[in-house]
Amino acid sequence: MAGDLKGLFRGQVRTLFDAGTVTGLTDGQLLERFATRRGEASELAFTALVERHGPMVLRACRGVLRDDHEAMDAFQATFLVLARKGGSLWVRDSLGPWLHRVAGPAAGRATRASAQRLATEKKAVEMADHHNVDADADREELASVIHEEVDRLPERYRSAVVLCDLEGRTCEEAARHLGCPVGTVGSRLSRGRDRLRDRLTRRGLATGMLAWQGPREPLPAELVGATVAAATRFVSIQAASQGPAALLALGVLRSMAITSWWKIASLLLVVTASTSGVVSFAGRGAGVEAGKPDDPPQAARVDSGAAVEVKPGKLTVVIKERGSLEASRNNDVMSKIEGQTTIIMLLPEGTRVKKGQLVCELDSASLRDQLTNQRIAVRKAEAALANARLSREVAEIALKEYAEGIYLSERSVINGNILQAKSSVKAAEERLKRTRSARERVGSILAAQGGAKTAGDVTAELDLDDRLAGAEDAVARERLSLEIRQGKLDLLGQFTMPKTTKQLSIEIEKARAGEAARQEDLAFEKDKAEKLERQIVNCKLYAPNDGILVISLRSGPLIEEGAVVREGQKLFSIPDLTSMRVAAWAREAIVDQLKPGQTARIRVDAFPDETFDGAVETVAPRPDRSRYLNSSVKVYATNVTITKGLSDLRPGMTADVEILVAALDDVLSVPVQAVVQYDDKDHVAVKKPDGGVDWREVKLGRSNGHAVEVKEGLKAGEAVVIEPVPLLSEEQKRKVSTPTAPAAGRKR
Repeated sequence: MAGDLKGLFRGQVRTLFDAGTVTGLTDGQLLERFATRRGEASELAFTALVERHGPMVLRACRGVLRDDHEAMDAFQATFLVLARKGGSLWVRDSLGPWLHRVAGPAAGRATRASAQRLATEKKAVEMADHHNVDADADREELASVIHEEVDRLPERYRSAVVLCDLEGRTCEEAARHLGCPVGTVGSRLSRGRDRLRDRLTRRGLATGMLAWQGPREPLPAELVGATVAAATRFVSIQAASQGPAALLALGVLRSMAITSWWKIASLLLVVTASTSGVVSFAGRGAGVEAGKPDDPPQAARVDSGAAVEVKPGKLTVVIKERGSLEASRNNDVMSKIEGQTTIIMLLPEGTRVKKGQLVCELDSASLRDQLTNQRIAVRKAEAALANARLSREVAEIALKEYAEGIYLSERSVINGNILQAKSSVKAAEERLKRTRSARERVGSILAAQGGAKTAGDVTAELDLDDRLAGAEDAVARERLSLEIRQGKLDLLGQFTMPKTTKQLSIEIEKARAGEAARQEDLAFEKDKAEKLERQIVNCKLYAPNDGILVISLRSGPLIEEGAVVREGQKLFSIPDLTSMRVAAWAREAIVDQLKPGQTARIRVDAFPDETFDGAVETVAPRPDRSRYLNSSVKVYATNVTITKGLSDLRPGMTADVEILVAALDDVLSVPVQAVVQYDDKDHVAVKKPDGGVDWREVKLGRSNGHAVEVKEGLKAGEAVVIEPVPLLSEEQKRKVSTPTAPAAGRKR
């Protein structure tokens, strides 16, 4: 039974965890649960968001819209937009400011729709009470202007105003949401109110009418339920029309998409303008260049239109790329603090550090506060466990007390009563027997007299009859009493004792389950405390090895003192300077010629007089998406390890890499411009002794960009025309394929 109860308890805990208790979860956690889970857990998370921010959103919608039904449509549209965009949002603190900015466009669209509808009812409007309408309009116009000006506040002020004045939160609650001190929230709130008051004054509105910071009113349960149900349908059903709220939400989403498109288009325009020079520079500094052959053919040194004699020689194929130095092994240091924290100390980049030296320190003040509270929670959990243990011990004593005390005592009492009842039955039977004997003797005496009975005889006879009847009744009563007491004994043994024992056993199991739960609670609270202690320790980041400090540039905002960093974000690295490599990018045209192990020569810009030996370490199997803007410019990450002559190299230095693809000996080669392709075949013009040319089909091999190997079709000593295109006939020219120079290292 203990196992069953424990399994039931764990099952309930697991169900509670999966379905989710939303109490205490942040907006980001609720939004993640809504976006990543399904069923009840997702609905509970979204319901919590609606209940948490719904009053503010409804107030903002009512501040713009006169009709309450239209305000509720705008309210639902705001949360439908949240449901559709929830998977792509990143929430640092509270959703309140974001929802407030969505509620404005939703209410604005509802206002325009209402105006169009009311235009058809103009006559009815003109018959209304103008005084009341104007008063209502003035009040609603003020609320609309206030919400409009709130949206125009800077982010740091707007968040404080929305959380405190629109959502009715205290400064302490807002500080927990924003992750900053209470004093900072109070200062931002005061400045935000001052700015808002100044703007309203400039717009001619009385500052004394700022009665919009009212108390939070709970949302109607029907509105919350309808909104959650509508959000579920809106996310799962791609329908053209799902009601007024859905139409408003679709309009807001289209507006947001257009706004995002224009932002991206502007960014791309700036990027295109700024990167055109970079691309041109990259084209000049990188790419494929020919290695200088040890014994090159003479084709490159003859005039255009002339012929060159083909002689066997060497052909060296080299690919030249440009890249930057980096350590082959980087000891990266990440932030291990959950959520976000602030850098309060960081050594300057380039500092030479020793292993174990303090490099960076993160703000641990809030963690220390949490640890203090957590230690209090641990003590409470320990007290709760002690109470649960006492409850279990009391339950076990109660069972032992009943089994070994109360039950035995009750049974002894009943057994005593049974013995007494048996004695009473026996005494009553003896009395009955004596009474019957006396009655029989009296009857015999009276019969022996033979005469008439006297009054005394009759009286004596009647008295004996009464005594006989009383004795019989007494026997019956005593026997009944004996049966009752025997029944009590049977009841005690067969029912009362097993039932009471089981009830007490159940209490013991409950107490044990409670004790186990308190033990798990204590372990959980201790784990949290230990985790906080580890995080406090992790706030100080030390150098994992000797080297030069390199600050991370790829993990988001600039890493510096005062910057906010997130969990898992790379902060810095200490490169291993004893193992360096060149990170280069190979174009798609030549990447198939690069293989791990190929030798390379490296020239670092900072050391122009030195040459370093290297070897290709890795070539990426796929192009790097971040390095090209369209499919026609693809590059592959290529790492070349420096195997000799490290000197004083540092990460970040730029270098040229010459990778030896092939070194061919005793091969025939011709200039690449001597090859013409027509009829989908390669041809060269071989000069005849009489001055004419013989078009010869050839089979080509490797090329270094200047010369190309000829495997078949030519013989040593023959002369080929360097610029043969003018010699083509008109028919041949029509068959010429688009000329392309063979890439270095490429086999034809």
